Amino acid sequence: MKKKLELFLGIMFKSQIHYRSYNTSIKDTLFNNNKLFKLNGNFIAGFTDGEGCFRVRISKSNERKTGWMVEPIFQIGLHKKDLAILQLIQKAWGGIGSISSMGNEGVMFKVSSIKNLNEIVIPYFMKYPLLTSKQVDFELLKKVVDLMNQKEHLTIEGIQKIVAIKASMNLGLSDELLVSFSDIKPVSRPSTNKNKIEDPNWLAGFISGEGCFFIDIYKSQTNKIGSAVRLKFLISQHKRDIDIMKSLPDYLGCGQYVLATSRDNHGEYIVSKLSDINEIIITFLTKYPIIGNKALDFEDFCKASTILKNKEHLTLEGLKKIQILKSGMNRGRISE
Repeated sequence: MKKKLELFLGIMFKSQIHYRSYNTSIKDTLFNNNKLFKLNGNFIAGFTDGEGCFRVRISKSNERKTGWMVEPIFQIGLHKKDLAILQLIQKAWGGIGSISSMGNEGVMFKVSSIKNLNEIVIPYFMKYPLLTSKQVDFELLKKVVDLMNQKEHLTIEGIQKIVAIKASMNLGLSDELLVSFSDIKPVSRPSTNKNKIEDPNWLAGFISGEGCFFIDIYKSQTNKIGSAVRLKFLISQHKRDIDIMKSLPDYLGCGQYVLATSRDNHGEYIVSKLSDINEIIITFLTKYPIIGNKALDFEDFCKASTILKNKEHLTLEGLKKIQILKSGMNRGRISE
């Protein structure tokens, strides 16, 4: 497994070095003494804001006097092609938790041990704060863990308190819990802190989870070949995180936030001006690299940007290069 991970990161590094001008010190950081590099704490927080989940599982149990078992869980689920990211996060946390298959194409990193939540996960996100509404779910999970530390989950009164907390997390209560605890009122959901991005590594992590790189080829009568090319960098997020999303244009100095037309209750941060993509987005992500399969999309995005900058896309040969890049990005990319 370690060899596969090192190969994955090696391929990723090799593919990036030509377009991103890494120096040898960065390579030494990645593979110093044959050990995998460590992820920045704020990077993991940003990635968690994009892909992580804090939840509480409450299920019936004949082994408990209350009839119910409580399991607080932190998890990150990804496509299996990004298994390496989960392995790096697990390594950063000293090897806690488990990584398992999730369906045919998914993998999941999961931490549910009270000891690990108390000693690793909760202190970690108190040191490296989340900036989206997931901070609220984290705080509610912490309340459940605190109740369990006091053994309240072993009493029916404590179970009721935990159900009230769970009712305000994520999607709320299951049908089974709604029937079994019909008189429970959800606790007030804490207000989302209007946090500001203070560490660029947080944004690099968030982009590794939520960022998208697109190449748009469309018909045009303004040039000889009849087609034009446009690049677009996008981050989509539920509108409950509108504050942090609206801060991105000011933080990066480019782009705009708009309500999504294709997804209800979502907003999008979009950068499509080529000079902004070249001078700001690519420059930022060169200094603060993303990781995983999305880094390969970024690499192709950089190649397309170079083609556009050199005006090669105005020729049939250059357009063909763009088409090949586009066909292999995002869902078109075949896992290594």
